[in-house]
Amino acid sequence: MELFYIPNFIPGQPTMNLSADESYHARKVLRKRRGDLLRLTDGLGTDITAIIQNDKGQQLELLIQKQEKIAFPPENMIEAALSTIRPNRMDWAVEKLTELGVQTIVPLHCQYTNYRQIKIDHLRKIAISAMKQSGQFYLPEIKSAVSMEEWLIETSQQPGTKYLAHPILEQSKKIVKSKPDEKFLLTVGPEGGFHPDEVSHALQHGFELLPLGQTILRTETAAVSGVVHLKILKSQLF
Repeated sequence: MELFYIPNFIPGQPTMNLSADESYHARKVLRKRRGDLLRLTDGLGTDITAIIQNDKGQQLELLIQKQEKIAFPPENMIEAALSTIRPNRMDWAVEKLTELGVQTIVPLHCQYTNYRQIKIDHLRKIAISAMKQSGQFYLPEIKSAVSMEEWLIETSQQPGTKYLAHPILEQSKKIVKSKPDEKFLLTVGPEGGFHPDEVSHALQHGFELLPLGQTILRTETAAVSGVVHLKILKSQLF
């Protein structure tokens, strides 16, 4: 059953209204009518089943049938920070990272970053669509863009194991020492790579180097590859 998004859901409420956009999709695209069942989520882990009680007007009125809180998958406890890139490629990266279930996405401004403009609201819409398409109940948080230096300072206060995607084969074996319930933080630079000072500062802030193979990857490819790599490593820890 296709998933719909309903933000600001209040647990325990008997009825709710679907947004105009979601109502239009349900009515015009999926041909849903009064009495039909819908499956929804608030993006915060709630799995909701509701029946269309009233299909008149711009917003469908829904009667809640069932609601269940879904635990956040521990293998998805990944915060992915990646250099901002061309808008269409950034869209693709956010879409795929959402499909992979990451917890947080951080647009990053590095010394070699070429494209610095970012539209968070637009990226959030991409993430909502990807969450629904992939049948997930958690919407990743998309943070405001930060500089590499700000990111290193911010993450120095966070628990978890931190990785910097970098074409150096050292330190990679340390990854398996992570705990199953520990958060992973992945940092991916622009196609020009990280400035040597950025690598040095990252290591000083407790980051480990994460190799992603011998080929030169685009930023969005490296981000997806890195997340898949970390999810596999996490699954081996359980």
